[in-house]
Amino acid sequence: VTTIVYDDAEKKVIIDRSKSSNTECAVFKDNGVKPISDSVWGYFYLYDLFTGASQNDVCEATREKLSFHVFVDVSSVEVFMNGRFSLSARVYPCATQTKSDGIALTASGNATFENVQVWTEPKHAWAETRTVTAL
Repeated sequence: VTTIVYDDAEKKVIIDRSKSSNTECAVFKDNGVKPISDSVWGYFYLYDLFTGASQNDVCEATREKLSFHVFVDVSSVEVFMNGRFSLSARVYPCATQTKSDGIALTASGNATFENVQVWTEPKHAWAETRTVTAL
């Protein structure tokens, strides 16, 4: 499970890889290595949007909506937010035990999901030379 978090209090976007890989997977265990599991993060600020046509108008501020575009392709996770921020990380799924083909959405506080789209049949850029089994 790879978790993507936006922490508004800290102004951080986090890709939490602490549970992305199974260290018991044969490819890791047999070679005496552990997959990278550190979180990847960056700062992201939501803008306050002001209404009012001139300086004399009473302005009301509203926080811009948060928009995520998340792309997952076997072992990479890419997060794009509001057309101005991106963050990516490698994950190391164990193909022999379970497939990394699920998604879960959660929200806390006053956050809600207004529009969720999932593409389940992506086209591969180099399908003929791909060495990893597609999910």
